[in-house]
Amino acid sequence: PYRMRQSVNYDAAKASKRWKLVNDLFGVLLIENHGQLQAACRAIAAAPPPRRPELIERLARMPLTEQEGLTFAAQTWNDPVARNQVMVEWSRFAQSKYAQVIQEAGAGSAK
Repeated sequence: PYRMRQSVNYDAAKASKRWKLVNDLFGVLLIENHGQLQAACRAIAAAPPPRRPELIERLARMPLTEQEGLTFAAQTWNDPVARNQVMVEWSRFAQSKYAQVIQEAGAGSAK
């Protein structure tokens, strides 16, 4: 395995800069809203196959870009008030996104 070519370029310096931010992002999108995420995944699985790629793409959307994440991590993330405000916005983003996916998946399966 040590001679295998690596297809992933891991940037440890960049990863360390955004470590706390990414952990918080995962916590809000995947753990805190896990029930809605599961419901959205079940809805996608039940949707007609032609609709699934579009729904999966919508489900995978993030509330910020990589550059925004790096900026937040460098400038904002150590301020607990600003950090919590952003995390509340992310939670609302996740809830809205999951509800929209569930609704669209259901509307597509009724056709």
